Amino acid sequence: RAVQIRIFNRQDDKELRSLIDDLDLDQRDNDLRNVESTYFGHNGIFLVAEEEGRILAYMGARELAENQAENILTVTRSAMRQSADSQLLDKLLAVVLNHAYQLDFAKVVR
Repeated sequence: RAVQIRIFNRQDDKELRSLIDDLDLDQRDNDLRNVESTYFGHNGIFLVAEEEGRILAYMGARELAENQAENILTVTRSAMRQSADSQLLDKLLAVVLNHAYQLDFAKVVR
């Protein structure tokens, strides 16, 4: 069983939202209303780790308006299922760091 790390797509919405306890799309989780606009539209990236069609972990990072002048990419969201491999978030972070390097961000913060 191979875990695939890939870019989020709209078909992942339902599965992703099921991972979040007490989902609040009007306030706290508003960034998940439109992942494409929120993340990809702000020099960001949103990744999922998937195994056999099931999302095991996710990580989102984007450039926040208050950090644009400092050229900082901020990891704004990450989580994984309790049953998932504990190294999964490290693997997702490695992809985020590579994304930041490719776009010449000065640093990545969590």
